[in-house]
Amino acid sequence: MENNGFIKKMVKWLLIFIVLGIIVIFIFSKVRDVKQQAQKILDENSVETVTVERRDLVSTVATTGTVVSEDTRTISAALKDTKVEHINVEVGDYVDEGDLLVTFTVDRINQDIDDLKKDINERKAEQGIDAGTNQRAYFYSFGTESMTIRDLQTKIERAQKDLNEACDEYGKLKREKQERIDSGELSPENAEVMYEDLIATAYMKQEQAQRTLDDANQALIDEVYKGSNTLANSSDTYNKQTLTASDSTTSLERQLRNYLDSLSDYQVVAPVSGLVTKVDVQEGNSFTGGNILTIQNTDSYYVSTEIDEYDIPDIKVGQRVKIKTDATRDDELEGVVDTIAPTATPVSATSQGQTNATYSVKIKILSEDERLRLGMTAKLSIIISEIKDVLTVPYDAIYERASGENYVVVVDNSKPVVIPNAAETDKKGIKGLLGLDKSAEDQTPAPEENSTKEVTVSVGLESDYYTEISGNGIEEGTVVEVPGTEDKTFNFEDFAFGM
Repeated sequence: MENNGFIKKMVKWLLIFIVLGIIVIFIFSKVRDVKQQAQKILDENSVETVTVERRDLVSTVATTGTVVSEDTRTISAALKDTKVEHINVEVGDYVDEGDLLVTFTVDRINQDIDDLKKDINERKAEQGIDAGTNQRAYFYSFGTESMTIRDLQTKIERAQKDLNEACDEYGKLKREKQERIDSGELSPENAEVMYEDLIATAYMKQEQAQRTLDDANQALIDEVYKGSNTLANSSDTYNKQTLTASDSTTSLERQLRNYLDSLSDYQVVAPVSGLVTKVDVQEGNSFTGGNILTIQNTDSYYVSTEIDEYDIPDIKVGQRVKIKTDATRDDELEGVVDTIAPTATPVSATSQGQTNATYSVKIKILSEDERLRLGMTAKLSIIISEIKDVLTVPYDAIYERASGENYVVVVDNSKPVVIPNAAETDKKGIKGLLGLDKSAEDQTPAPEENSTKEVTVSVGLESDYYTEISGNGIEEGTVVEVPGTEDKTFNFEDFAFGM
């Protein structure tokens, strides 16, 4: 009897455990189905809707830049080994055009000027002495040549006289011979014997006198030619020496003028009005050349920026620019593209060994604002194009087919899709959400299904968020789908108490 009671108890507990096991299995299976159905509902409602609206669109290139001066002057001087005597300004001072900024000591250049003046006076004295010597040498050459020519002219006159006398003697003997023959005093034979030697001698004297005269004339001709060359050479030498001495003096005088002109370099004045932004020298130090200081005009500002090679084709001179800085808070300043560099700015290679080409662009700031300072970082929006009163949707609402066509998903029933939240789920419970709780189902009717269709659209101007569209049936107020942005993952713990 005791064994039968024990067996009955064992059977009873076994049945209890089996029933509990079946219940547990059923519960876990039901929970899995509930989670799957709940997630399916959320997935089906993971899109949101927006309406097509009319708005103005602006396409921009966004970048940053640095506020710089419209006119920057870096002042230098062609001085070396000169002591900086006094600096009248420091970084941050505002100066007016013409203000005295820096002075250098002039002791050394003044000494150089005095030495140069002394050299010029000595050179002029030497030049006077040399000029006298050269002049005397020229006149001596002229006088010597004149005397030589006069002597030759005297010889010609003497030779001419001797020739004339010889000719007269020769003619006289011939006339005398003929007269005595004509008078009968002498026969031709006797006259020939008597006068033959006399006439022959007279003829020879005449020929000799002619040769002497010819030689004298040739000597004069030769001497005149020779003398002309001698006098010309002497004159050239005299003039050359005079010019050389004059050039030497002129060179010293030119150097003196350069020294006197450079005295202005020893006093540095402001070429423009502006702010002193850098001082490169120190008072008391030796200046060896290079930059002295930098002045930047603060009456007007520019923004200097670099535009990537991808965007530079869209940038044009004259385009409007919206400018913001931390100093000007939310106030937008107006600007305009002023200059665009024709060549890329040299940059270092990236870590991948490639280079990113950028182009320097200067933006003129049109708005005056006393809060602006040199070197500030400016956020720029360069307006590439703009269009007013066009139909727009968010960029994410536009899809693309494999063919490349763009389309939007238009919702025919413009009722917005309701996404259940945790509070609603707490009120209905998981059974009501899934339609398992009849009382919940009676209280909340099932939502209507929204029908959708794809409508091909043409895409126009794009801004940072919105895009211009047009197409059949697209008008202001048309409802279209956009991908949801909230996390729609089902959390069982939020709904577990609804079982």
